[in-house]
Amino acid sequence: MWVSVVSLPLLGVVWVLLILHVSEPHAIIPPALCLALLMQSAFVLAGYCFLNIRVRRNLYASFLKCMGREVPKDLDLSIDGIVSSGHVIAERPSSTTVSLLLLLVL
Repeated sequence: MWVSVVSLPLLGVVWVLLILHVSEPHAIIPPALCLALLMQSAFVLAGYCFLNIRVRRNLYASFLKCMGREVPKDLDLSIDGIVSSGHVIAERPSSTTVSLLLLLVL
């Protein structure tokens, strides 16, 4: 929740700086834009990746697999009731969902 509260104003600052940079190029706007993007990405990385318990468990399990060690059986790698087996999650997004996401990105 705190990531969303912090990210929304940062996202607004990024967009304002982008619009200002396009309409009136100044020497101070690109460094300010870089700083705002860096802060936003740091909050997203910290909040949604490193402070998320499920992500930390999966990172730990992946690290153990990369080191050639066995993943403990008591390590819960389930995501909302969907148990993962190896690297493949039981339910995959449908091709329609993937196409819609690609259309949104493009």
